[in-house]
Amino acid sequence: MRFLAISRCFKKNQMNQEYITTFHFRGYYCGSCIKSIKVLTQKNIFVLGMDYILTLDSVKIENKNLWCTLFKYQKLF
Repeated sequence: MRFLAISRCFKKNQMNQEYITTFHFRGYYCGSCIKSIKVLTQKNIFVLGMDYILTLDSVKIENKNLWCTLFKYQKLF
């Protein structure tokens, strides 16, 4: 299921060849309370502190975090 979010990038980590970027998010998804969105990408494409419109494929909910893979994104001006 695709998920659309407008969110601010606030943390980046690198694990092996993947980047885990964390975005601020407060809301509900499939009945679960979500505190942040963690996006898995192959490239370091996000800038800390910038706002983005994210289209995501949801993967799982774990500890109030929504883990996703990126479908597409756009900087919010």
